[in-house]
Amino acid sequence: MADGVSSCPDAAIASQTSVTSFMQDYFSTPDSWSVKQSSARVLNALNSWLHRQQAAEQTGLLTTFSAAIIKSATLFTFHIGDSRICHIRNGRLEQLSEDHQHCEQQHTYLARALGLTHT
Repeated sequence: MADGVSSCPDAAIASQTSVTSFMQDYFSTPDSWSVKQSSARVLNALNSWLHRQQAAEQTGLLTTFSAAIIKSATLFTFHIGDSRICHIRNGRLEQLSEDHQHCEQQHTYLARALGLTHT
């Protein structure tokens, strides 16, 4: 799931590109790589691409991103931004991810997003 940062003019492009690219690129990684290794490499490449496009075109290509991958009996989650990954069990909601927001002088801002910084 990706949610484009609303203050960016091309937020929809950033979010759509992030979801489709992550899925295509993740499933193209070698089977010998772990889920963590595959996801990290794909997300780093995606972040770098968005950052370069943003710098070259002087536009906003920022998005939050959350993903869940189930492999065998293990759930892997990957999260960047302020969208949340939660787990519901026995009617109780448990937040699994940590928000990447900071508050300063009554202003809240997003501290992490895909495309925000070069890795």
